[in-house]
Amino acid sequence: MTRAEILTHVLAKVTGKPEADVKDLFENICAANPKIAKGFMVEVPEEQAQKDIEAMLAEGPGILLRLMQGAREVAAFESKTVH
Repeated sequence: MTRAEILTHVLAKVTGKPEADVKDLFENICAANPKIAKGFMVEVPEEQAQKDIEAMLAEGPGILLRLMQGAREVAAFESKTVH
């Protein structure tokens, strides 16, 4: 299971949106930023993937806040490295 598949599953559960919709959103994000896409395409062993899913689901809606903060940090870093 990839990191993208893990997050897609978790975000669909947390938001109540269909997994297909969340997957489309992820694909668009990855298409717009290949550097981020590489990180999301990493394979995670099944046992670890299940642990990650359980931990993120336990965090509930807070996972969305953490993802948004991470996206802001990446955007801020990228803006500082562009010449």
